[in-house]
Amino acid sequence: MRRIVISRSALENERVILRDPGLLHHLRRVLRVNQGDALECVDEQGRIYRGTILKSDSHQLILGVAAQEPGRAARGSAVSLAAALVKTARYEWLVEKATELGMAALLPLITQRTTVRPAPERAQHQVARWRRIAQAAVQQCGGVLVPRIEPPQSFEALARQLGRYGAVLMPTLITPVMPWSEVASQVAAAKDVLIMIGPEGDFTEAEVRAAVSQGARPISLGPEVLRSETAALNALSIARYLRGA
Repeated sequence: MRRIVISRSALENERVILRDPGLLHHLRRVLRVNQGDALECVDEQGRIYRGTILKSDSHQLILGVAAQEPGRAARGSAVSLAAALVKTARYEWLVEKATELGMAALLPLITQRTTVRPAPERAQHQVARWRRIAQAAVQQCGGVLVPRIEPPQSFEALARQLGRYGAVLMPTLITPVMPWSEVASQVAAAKDVLIMIGPEGDFTEAEVRAAVSQGARPISLGPEVLRSETAALNALSIARYLRGA
């Protein structure tokens, strides 16, 4: 069944009413849906709405909702990434693939060694694009969780918030680090998990010390030097596996 991502505000009296021109174009020209076709919608909380298209024209599409399912995102999906910015195309690829793997949220990060530092107006545009990429990934892979994507923030700002998470993991090549076996029980039991991913060149020693002082656990992804986005997907996959996702 065709699936799209909607805002909860689109639900009106057992109907989903869509008026966004871009989404209507996607439905008509890409998905080629017509009146009478079945359609599945998922909102920001993972709630699913299934029904039949009652009306479709150039101004709106109306779906009659026949069935609903509550948000059913797996517990293992409560894993977020705080990933240092890298070049545009590679970061967009990370957004897409991490969404497919069930990332709960993305916190773009500016560290001491980050070379990509967009101006505020450029960052706003990038965040909007990342969100569109994440929505498209959910529609493509049949997921139910649209990740929250925040504006870029500094390492120092993030470090002050680490206490909000049940477990904070920091893959790094800076020793000493611990194997996953030593953090497995904490990752499995935590309500939510944050994985901090450094830029090309890794975090600095000072950044690792600062994060550790706030409860982060420096971990190893092996002796290989991985690209930033490769390390992010590797760590995300391991964490979700440990959480039974």
